[in-house]
Amino acid sequence: MLWHDDADLRSAKAIAGFLEQFLCSPVGAFFTSQDADVIPGQHSADYFALDDAARRKIGIPRIDTHIYARENGWAARALVALYAATVTANI
Repeated sequence: MLWHDDADLRSAKAIAGFLEQFLCSPVGAFFTSQDADVIPGQHSADYFALDDAARRKIGIPRIDTHIYARENGWAARALVALYAATVTANI
């Protein structure tokens, strides 16, 4: 919002999309986190070098389905800031 950088806006929208697609619970709250590795303990650098379709064929890392108020507050605050930035920028 401060620098009017389209790359920053695309990144912010990608993060919001990730939250909605992978971490949103059926009740609308956000789950806590997602593991970095598809197979626990096995480094997944090669996995994350793949495109989305190829990663989905392999599977997705485990999602921690706990729901915490603090983390949901952070997510809500960030989504509101993204909304404000896009409305202000008329994007």
